[in-house]
Formats: sequence, C-alpha cells, structure tokens
Amino acid sequence: MEVIKKGKELKDFKIDYDYLEHGIDDIYQHLDIDNDGIDDNVIRSCGASLDSICHLTIGLSSGKKLELNLPGERFFLIRIKSLLYLISGKATAFQKNVTDNNNKRVYQIDKDDIKLICNKI
Repeated sequence: MEVIKKGKELKDFKIDYDYLEHGIDDIYQHLDIDNDGIDDNVIRSCGASLDSICHLTIGLSSGKKLELNLPGERFFLIRIKSLLYLISGKATAFQKNVTDNNNKRVYQIDKDDIKLICNKI
C-alpha cells in the first residue's frame, strides 16, 4: 500500500466527477473498477440538505451492482495507485476551518465489495 507522503492531503488524490443534465446525480467518468478494460457506471447522488442521504451506485460492466447509502454524510472518491477509496463523513467535517476533522471513514472499493476499512481518520 502506498503511503501518503508528508505534505499531501486526501483531497490531493480526489477523483473529479461530472454533473448529469438533470442536476440530481453526478457521474465519475473513466473508472474501470473491475479491471476488464471497460469503464464502469459510477453514480453519486446526494440530496441538497446536509442531513439527506448520499448514495453511491456502481454498475460494473459484468452486470454486478454495488451500492452504499450514507445517511447525513457526504463523500468523495480518491485513487492511490490502482486502489479506489471512498472518504465519508458528516458534511461539516469537509468544511474549511472545522476543527472536528477526525470523524471521517474510509471504504475500499473493488469489484467485489465496498468495505469499511477505517472507522475514524
């Protein structure tokens, strides 16, 4: 596992997403989670309210579907080398000048599962 070098932050590894036309969902482009050479369908859906449910839906090109619901939380995806992670936390944990930064969780995403690997960072 690659260690994050001193001076780097999680946001430095953030994967950008595009807004879909209807304005509710966001799509992550060019992600091949199952490593079969075909982009997978990765959709992020978060309500406008800070306490609404954020939802990640992954449709793999093999037909398998992975989902994660995060009530009252926000998230972003990061890539470190070939590994994909989801960083989640209360919406306020991602705001600047917030001292309560240690309430984020890390999930690892692969072709089989979205699994919690760290409960507090």
